[in-house]
Amino acid sequence: KRPDADLVRNVVEGLEEHPLFDDYWAGWVPDLAAISIPAYVVASWPDHGLHTRGTLLGFEQLGSENKWLEIHGRKKWEYYYSRDSLERQRRFFDRYLKDADNGWDEVPTVRYERRDAFYDGEIRNAGDWPIPGADHEVLFLTPDGLLDEDLPDASTPLRYTATDQSQQLSFRHVFESDTEITGSVRLTLWVEVDSAEDMDLFVGLSKLDRNGEEVLFAGYNDTEYGHVASGWLRVSHREVDPERSTPVRPYLRHDRLMKLEPGQRVSADVEILPSSTMFRTGESLVVRIQGTELPGAGDIAHVDPLNSGAHIVYVGGDTDSRLTVPVIVQ
Repeated sequence: KRPDADLVRNVVEGLEEHPLFDDYWAGWVPDLAAISIPAYVVASWPDHGLHTRGTLLGFEQLGSENKWLEIHGRKKWEYYYSRDSLERQRRFFDRYLKDADNGWDEVPTVRYERRDAFYDGEIRNAGDWPIPGADHEVLFLTPDGLLDEDLPDASTPLRYTATDQSQQLSFRHVFESDTEITGSVRLTLWVEVDSAEDMDLFVGLSKLDRNGEEVLFAGYNDTEYGHVASGWLRVSHREVDPERSTPVRPYLRHDRLMKLEPGQRVSADVEILPSSTMFRTGESLVVRIQGTELPGAGDIAHVDPLNSGAHIVYVGGDTDSRLTVPVIVQ
C-alpha cells in the first residue's frame, strides 16, 4: 500500500466540487468485468436508495463465469445471517475454497423471492439477471387516474403543488390474471414547470389488494413497512445513454445539466429500482408521483430539494406518459 494513496474520499465534498459525472467520478468506477473469481452475490429488494441497484448492476458486470445471485425481500442483516442463508454461503465457500464435491455447481444461477406481502413470498429460480424472456408491457397514464393498455386520444395536463406533501398524482391498473413483475421499471413522463428551472420527481409503486387496501412489504433500511419500489429524478439530469439503457431501465448520463424554462414541455425517464412482486387477479398496481419524499420510501434523506410552484404532467395523445414493466412469463 502507498501511504499517499487516496483510499477514502469525502463523497459530500466530491458532489459539491463535481456535481456532474466527470473524470473525478470515472476514477471511482471499477472494472468489474476484470473479475474472474467465483462470486456469490446477495441483494435485497427493500434496500432502494442504498444497495439494491449497485449490487444488481455489479452482478451483471462481473466477468466471472461462475457467479450466483440471491435476492430477498426481507431485512438484510436478519436474512443474511439466518441459518439457512449461512448454510448456502458455506456450501459456496466449501466448493471453491476446499474444492468440495457438494453439488454447488447445480445450484440455479439466480434465486429470488417473489413477494406477495410483508414477509410472505415464494422462492423462484432463474438462469440469469435480468431474468431472460420477460415481456416488456406498456401501460399508459390516463386523465382519470388509470394505467391502461390503450393510449388516450388527447393530451391532458395534470398538476400538483410541488412542495405539498399531501398532493400527488396516482394511476392504477387492476390485473385480470395473476401477474409477476420482476426487475426494473421505466416511467416515462411528459412534464413541465410553471415557475422554475428544474424539478425533482419522487415516484413510488404500490400494491393494492382486491379491496383497495395497500399491501405493505419490508421497508428500506430501518423502516419497518414500505411499498413495492421507489424511483427519483432531477429532471435537469434526464439525458439518457441509449447504449446502456433497456426498455425497462433508463441509464442516465449525468454529464450535463438540461435546465427547464417555464412552459417548456419535456420527456423524462424515471428509473424505478428493481423489485419482485406477485399481483393476483383483482389486485392492483399503483404508481404515485409527487414533489416530496413518498411515504413508504424510507428515510432516503434527499437534503437539497429544489422544487417550487406547480409540476404539470401531461398524459395521452402526443404526450404518451407511460409505465413499462417486466412481466415474467410463467
